[in-house]
Order: sequence, then C-alpha cells, then structure tokens
Amino acid sequence: MSPEVTAAAVLAAASVALDEGRTDELFRRADTLADDHRAEVQTPLAAASVALDEGRTDELFRRADTLADDHRAEVQTPLAALLRKAGETDPEALSVFLAANAFRLPRATIVEAGRALPEAG
Repeated sequence: MSPEVTAAAVLAAASVALDEGRTDELFRRADTLADDHRAEVQTPLAAASVALDEGRTDELFRRADTLADDHRAEVQTPLAALLRKAGETDPEALSVFLAANAFRLPRATIVEAGRALPEAG
C-alpha cells in the first residue's frame, strides 16, 4: 500500500474516532502519522550520515541526490551539514554534486554546503 493511501486510511480512522468522541484513538492515530513522517525523513538522512562516518562519500552523495528535491527545512538543514562535512573530505566531489544539483537544492543548502569549498582565486 502506498504511503498516501496509508496516510488517508489513518486520517479516515482518526476522523471516525473524533466523530465518536474517542479522543484516545484519535491521538493514537495522530502518533502513527507523526511516526511515519519522522521515519520518512530520518531514514535517508541517517543512512547518509552513516555513509559519511564510514568514509563512503559516494554513498552520501547518492543519498543526498534522493533528498535534493525535498525542500523542507527538517531535511535540508541536516543535509547541508552532511554535505559540508563531506566537502571537507572531498571538495571536488562536493563541487560536482552542487553544480549538478544547483537547480534542485534550496539556495540556503548550497550556501551552507559550499562553505567547505576552498575560496576561488
């Protein structure tokens, strides 16, 4: 079942619980949605962080590529920090990644990650 269908089903069940005055069930359903959302965001970021810790910058950039279009601050802020750390190890790979994804990444992410790059001159 797709995440959208699952979320819709949880929301429908929460709505019925609310209509029936069962607030405990409503809160349980809301927690389910919140947990699913946190996992959706945190899992790829955690995988990118592990890849960086293991020195596998190629894997970090692969994971970062999957997150580039998600412009939520809760994704881009830690992503920018991971990219910056990767750039300290491999500035050339960071430069290539930022150039290839400049149209997809938010400007703030590019600026923050780019701090790892040496000054042009």
